[in-house]
Amino acid sequence: NVINSGGVKLFPEEVEKKLAAILISPFFVAGLPDERFGEKLCLFVEGTAADDESLRQMKTMIEQALDKYEKPRDIFFIPQFIYTESGKIRREETMRNR
Repeated sequence: NVINSGGVKLFPEEVEKKLAAILISPFFVAGLPDERFGEKLCLFVEGTAADDESLRQMKTMIEQALDKYEKPRDIFFIPQFIYTESGKIRREETMRNR
């Protein structure tokens, strides 16, 4: 599971491990197509978008927790993720419902 963004290889599991320390809601990172970089790293968070101040604080914490190339280009808030029967997030299906 690798995201190639502008020639930089990003490993979602490593990014998610760092974000787990600061995000409370269920989340995951994934690559989406991008004309300039081939793929771009995006953050998907379960729930509704926070108010402007909370969103600003969340972005600041993300900036501090991640390395330069690990920072998500976009953040998507999805009201409800799609889960498997065993409780794992169905990433592809969830991303299609953004």
